[in-house]
Amino acid sequence: MKHLLRPMLVPLLVPVLAAVLPALALADDVATPPKRLTEPPEDTNYPAAARRRNEEGIAVVHVCIAADGAVTTSLLTSSGHPLLDDAAQDQFRLVRWKAATLNGVPVERCWDYTARYCLQGGVVCSPFGERGRSIASPQH
Repeated sequence: MKHLLRPMLVPLLVPVLAAVLPALALADDVATPPKRLTEPPEDTNYPAAARRRNEEGIAVVHVCIAADGAVTTSLLTSSGHPLLDDAAQDQFRLVRWKAATLNGVPVERCWDYTARYCLQGGVVCSPFGERGRSIASPQH
């Protein structure tokens, strides 16, 4: 009787193990985001020439940091001003990066980044009510 139960249990356990084992493996994965190793030039926050011309707008940039730390950007939505569009991309292109990792192995990570450029009385403003600093905010 004991030997008859074992063959009957194997077909029942296979689907259960197949469902549970991948979930257990994913629970152990350790991921780290890309890390900025250097800061972008100050003028990429809000180019002085764009400020003098009172240029405002929102640029959306797709950013990828490769496993080797190389950066690629593509403009998804223009702010309507080339200086602001370039500055939004330069926030990433002019910076050295350490790649994201998954279980200690460098991997590529991509996300969309929204850069909001606005002025209130000639002072840089942000949607968060802060004044006088970069108003670009990354999204994941």
